[in-house]
Amino acid sequence: MHEGEGKHCSNGVVDYVFTVNGYRIALAICADFASPEHAQKARELGADIYIASALISERGFEADAKMLSSIAATHGFPVLLSNHISTTGGWSSCGNNSIWNASGERVFSSESKEPCLVLCTMADHKIDAIKI
Repeated sequence: MHEGEGKHCSNGVVDYVFTVNGYRIALAICADFASPEHAQKARELGADIYIASALISERGFEADAKMLSSIAATHGFPVLLSNHISTTGGWSSCGNNSIWNASGERVFSSESKEPCLVLCTMADHKIDAIKI
């Protein structure tokens, strides 16, 4: 975890995937996807999709986006990013909720930090998304 997060959270001790409509989903936070071992373990557990919830600033977004793209391409599964959209705890995030396909190409971005809903569907490993 990042500095200060221990006040509200604790490290888990078991990696976990769950199944929805036949797809095995692995969850991550920003500290998880910064560690290559986390995505590797998700792959070993049979994950089909990797979903990261994060608090990424504008300054850090491109570096983290490259990391998430690399995770998708390396492990051959789509990566979905749910990034906070406003200021919290003195930290300003940038939104830009995004999806990378299994080849590591960004196929969707909300391109904003305005409140919105991103609906994502996956069928036969093809991803579609819309912003509402």
